[in-house]
Amino acid sequence: MAKNLKDLAAERAEKKAKAKTATKKASAKKSTTTRKTTSTATKKATSTATKSTADKVKEAVSGLTTTNKTPTAIKSEIPGLSVVKPTELAGMMPQFTPNQYDIADPLHPNPEMPQLNEGEHRAAIAIYEGTERALDVTGKAFDITKKRFQTEQKRVSAFGAGISLAKEFEKTQGLFYDYQSEVEATEQKRLNLGHAQYKTQHVTSMITESETELDAKLTQARVQAEFALQQSRQKESELETFKQSLIG
Repeated sequence: MAKNLKDLAAERAEKKAKAKTATKKASAKKSTTTRKTTSTATKKATSTATKSTADKVKEAVSGLTTTNKTPTAIKSEIPGLSVVKPTELAGMMPQFTPNQYDIADPLHPNPEMPQLNEGEHRAAIAIYEGTERALDVTGKAFDITKKRFQTEQKRVSAFGAGISLAKEFEKTQGLFYDYQSEVEATEQKRLNLGHAQYKTQHVTSMITESETELDAKLTQARVQAEFALQQSRQKESELETFKQSLIG
């Protein structure tokens, strides 16, 4: 009986301990779940904000892209010249398959190798030689055209030098005319100076003559005054003599 009671007490204590442990676990799980929920919400908010900003940037870039005009393609080809690109060289080469000419046994050549009979060979050689002569003559024509363009360039250069010479001649002629105009202006100034000097001499002579005339008039006035004074003295003397004769 005592043993059973002890067992029951131990079972109860074990159940209480298990209940406490379960409560703690539940509490910790709730805390973890809350943290996860908060973290998830934060991540979602951040992701939403980032997406919103990215969408705005995309819209702005899209607006710029649609607003800007597509640049107009500029033609860089030269009229009259064939454009040769490295990627097109293979298509311009003659057809040639090297492995068709492989020789395994020099004494027993492969009968499948490309062959021509003598007539075909002569015909092909004649065509190629004629083509070579045609290209040679065409090349000579291009050489002559090149020489012609070089001669035209020299002609244009000589013509330009002649225009420059004529321009310099006109400049020099203009300077010569300016010099002649300056000479005439200087001569006019010299004549005006001579005329002014003559006028000065003439006025000086007139003033001298006028002064001489004034001096002569002054002398005459002095003589007349002296003569009048002598006459006055003579009259006074005669008057005094007459008075004396009356007294005596």
